[in-house]
Amino acid sequence: ILAAVDISGRGMLCYAVQPPTEKVGTFDTQLNEEFWIGFARQAEMTVHLRQLTGTNSHHILEGCFKAMARALAKAVAIDAAYADEIPSTKGVL
Repeated sequence: ILAAVDISGRGMLCYAVQPPTEKVGTFDTQLNEEFWIGFARQAEMTVHLRQLTGTNSHHILEGCFKAMARALAKAVAIDAAYADEIPSTKGVL
């Protein structure tokens, strides 16, 4: 799973994940997308989740959470070189 996050104040989800089964135990796999929609909107972040490969629904859904945790950790990490600045590409691109 590839995850990217933009803590921008604009809650949106771009979701390209296709679990091959409808259920993992009693959990409806379609609810995964609904969770991430709510998460992105309430956190006011743009969230991208993309499945690169995989055939096990449990591992695919688990991968969404693990990938997002890593993306968030990187997004909020303080870079010593820019400790007094808010990282942005505004005005650069």
